[in-house]
Amino acid sequence: MKNQRRDEVLEEAGKLINGDRRDQYGDDTFKAMAVMLSGYLGITVEPYQAAEIMVIVKLSRNRHKPKLDSFVDGAGYLALAAEEAFGNDDEL
Repeated sequence: MKNQRRDEVLEEAGKLINGDRRDQYGDDTFKAMAVMLSGYLGITVEPYQAAEIMVIVKLSRNRHKPKLDSFVDGAGYLALAAEEAFGNDDEL
């Protein structure tokens, strides 16, 4: 079967969040972002919500003109949000 766009997007997102981006930014970006947003907004923002906000940023950019890398980044941010929300525990 021909490689579908969905596979391409998810594979690239996985490579980025487990490779280059992880090396560049580390694993605590959303924790730090949540602390900063909480202070700025005066409400509690959880790390998974900080990652979700980045998805919203990507979606808002795509309103003007969709770009494949925005979909890739959005998929990656959602995967990271799930990890922040549920950890890596096998029992959900």
